[in-house]
Amino acid sequence: MTKTLLFILVILVSFSCHPVKETVKQTGIQPPIIIYKTKKDYRKNVPVTLSDDKTKIASFPSPRDLTIKGELAMPLDMGRGYLLDRRGITKNVAFTSYTYEEYSKLTKTPSADELFAKIMDKKPLKRMYVCGSGTPTEEMINKIKENVLKGDFEGYMRVR
Repeated sequence: MTKTLLFILVILVSFSCHPVKETVKQTGIQPPIIIYKTKKDYRKNVPVTLSDDKTKIASFPSPRDLTIKGELAMPLDMGRGYLLDRRGITKNVAFTSYTYEEYSKLTKTPSADELFAKIMDKKPLKRMYVCGSGTPTEEMINKIKENVLKGDFEGYMRVR
């Protein structure tokens, strides 16, 4: 039951074109807590969501969507190459050459075509897990980090 619910949450978020906060307000559904590992270090690069066939951008942030409480919403390091997502990525994530800092200073949101041209890797993920849902507390983050460092992913739903 829990895995089914988490899968539904991932699907709902992946098809959303709204920022995660808007999706929660509109649906009442909490976003999944995602950890992931990429082929290269993209932690400073702005993520976008591609269509399933990777031929177009399905969702992307505006420059003002990249902050949480006035700080850049870059992923948190969980150790062993894993990152805790703070943007609402999905299995169809791709990373642009824009850094969070550069993108957040733009006065106009680039078009989907402009962003597509800035994609560095259409298949950057090595692994991705859903570790729950909602806004992760400091206690939850510490527990996830502890599990990652031990290599213990039991209880997490592998997405990729």
